[in-house]
Amino acid sequence: MQISYEYDGFPEFLRSESACKRAVELGRIGADTPIVVYEEDGDRTRMLAGEHPTLRSLLGLVSPAEELPPEEPQPPAQSPWPAPASDAQSSLRAPLPEHVAPAPAVRARTDLPVQPEYRQTARSDPDNAWYWMTLALRNYADFQGRARRKEYWMFTLLVMLATVLAVIFGGAESSLGTLLMAVIILGGFIPGLAVTVRRLHDLGLSGWLVLIGLIPYLGSLVLFILMLLDGKRGTNQYGPNPKEPVDASVFE
Repeated sequence: MQISYEYDGFPEFLRSESACKRAVELGRIGADTPIVVYEEDGDRTRMLAGEHPTLRSLLGLVSPAEELPPEEPQPPAQSPWPAPASDAQSSLRAPLPEHVAPAPAVRARTDLPVQPEYRQTARSDPDNAWYWMTLALRNYADFQGRARRKEYWMFTLLVMLATVLAVIFGGAESSLGTLLMAVIILGGFIPGLAVTVRRLHDLGLSGWLVLIGLIPYLGSLVLFILMLLDGKRGTNQYGPNPKEPVDASVFE
């Protein structure tokens, strides 16, 4: 059994007696509600809900015992529905055109506004020591932006390891050792200065504060303590936090 009716401007389908009972209990179907009955042979018939035996019983118009009186002849197998009560009602039972297909049982809600979805894109920095040791070298003379503690201290570790290797393989007083030390000092001065400035930017401080290191002892101690501090959260005047995800909005 399949019955359709219109509710709130949209077609609804009933495929069982329990579904019919539910629709009647909710007050969606009354005796004068137009319905469409889909028969097993593919025919479709329009009628009022009060004319359908099942709905008529559920609406309380007659008792189940009175639906099919024994003295009345049984209706034909291909047309189990009662005859129309009047000419006005018979016009509702005209077969639908063959090209009209039943509407789907589930209808999509189109009255809800589509809201943009916002998310953050995580950074994809490689988590290996060599990447962080050489990051300052790749940003050789970049005094803009911010640098996190990991970039600064891994570059410092690289300089220390290079110095130790130069002493071991070149000797502290040999010409080779002196040459290697000169290469390390001259080659690491500019990227070391740049990463220190970016570290100060990460703290929200001016890069000119690096000149405090010219003060003997006290200046170096102040810079050492500043390099140990974590950067400011969020974006400051020098750029976004290198430790946080990149803000991005995606509309789906």
